Amino acid sequence: MLFWIRNNRLVSRILIVKLILAFGVFTLYPLEVDARKRVRVRGYYRKDGTYVRPHYRSAPDRSPYNNYSYPGNYNPNTGKITTGDPQKYLERYYNRSSSRTSSVSFETWLKNLDSGTQAGYDVKIQGYYRKDGTYVKPHTRSAPDGSPYNNYSYPGNYNPNTGKITPGNPSKPQGVVSSGAFTVGSTMKEVAAIQGTPDSFSEGRFGYGYSNVYFKDGRVTNWYSTRLSPLKVKLAAPSTNKKYFTVGSTKEEVVAIQGTPDSFSETYFRYGYSNVHFKDGRVTDWDNSTVNPLKVKLTVASINNGYFTVGSTKEEVIAIQGTPDLFSETYFGYGYSNIYFKDGRVTGWHNSTINPLKVKLAAIPTNKIYFTMDSTVAEVAAIQGTPDSFTETYFRYGYSNIYFKDGRVTGWYSSTLSPLRVR
Repeated sequence: MLFWIRNNRLVSRILIVKLILAFGVFTLYPLEVDARKRVRVRGYYRKDGTYVRPHYRSAPDRSPYNNYSYPGNYNPNTGKITTGDPQKYLERYYNRSSSRTSSVSFETWLKNLDSGTQAGYDVKIQGYYRKDGTYVKPHTRSAPDGSPYNNYSYPGNYNPNTGKITPGNPSKPQGVVSSGAFTVGSTMKEVAAIQGTPDSFSEGRFGYGYSNVYFKDGRVTNWYSTRLSPLKVKLAAPSTNKKYFTVGSTKEEVVAIQGTPDSFSETYFRYGYSNVHFKDGRVTDWDNSTVNPLKVKLTVASINNGYFTVGSTKEEVIAIQGTPDLFSETYFGYGYSNIYFKDGRVTGWHNSTINPLKVKLAAIPTNKIYFTMDSTVAEVAAIQGTPDSFTETYFRYGYSNIYFKDGRVTGWYSSTLSPLRVR
């Protein structure tokens, strides 16, 4: 028994020593796992003539924290832990890199972004003679893209041919809407010149409070503008004398009548709480809010009857009830009231006292005061009046309901708040 205890303690001590050694090795070599991701650098001479021997460096991944040169990391080239101040290292790193935006000024980030973009689209120019006989050496230039702001010769941009920042005073941004607003296709610099320095930013988005501007290849594609932090933005549109748009109107017509949307895509424009939907560039339907009303109308022929009913067409409903707040192929919405259609004709509705519909059900004349089991739909309508809501199987009057099968009463629920004339 004593032998087992002694041996057990001995084994425990050995395990503890091994764990301490393993932890120590891991602490001394925290990035050993990254050795498989390192890149071999050939020997080269610096501009000052100093020779740099062949060595390994960490693979570029846009993160400074796993670099061999980051203070506190193990450097396999020297076999030592890199010394220095991590904060100063990060400041130097971000002054030459635009990979992270949290520790660098927006102006520096934007300038670095331009330089990085240019480097990816360089065009090699062969040596040539000018008309005056001057020889121009072979060099590289930025690819033509219709924008002067990312050219090497634009003041403030880095020129890899000279290794310097191009001197001079940058000109006022061009291609900006005359009213002091930016639009689709505007560059990042144009947006910054008009809207100001963003609160947050990346290559795909600028954030201004609760509003956002989205980019692709450095140009505006769309935005989301809020009332709390509105964007200085505008969509160009032709002038028009029309006061309303309708189904089939183009996006340009909607913009000319309703103005620049707060948010938009290929299939919708948003104005506050209202939305306009498109297909193939033309209006198909909308959702109209009383908070942000749309300048919209559905055009129909006039009608003499003051009410619509089951079987009425969409055109008749519009002529009587007016332009719906929202609609589709199967329903019209007027505030809290709805009208349902099948094959373009009314099949039912939901009538709200807040937004009452101008609707009636045709009823046969009758002397009866009450309806009962097996009464017809027409008899119920003649006695009880037009229902607030109905389908083929039920009528609703306030909190009361009447149920039908094959057009005749099969049952009911009568509420004291809205009693039925039934026996």
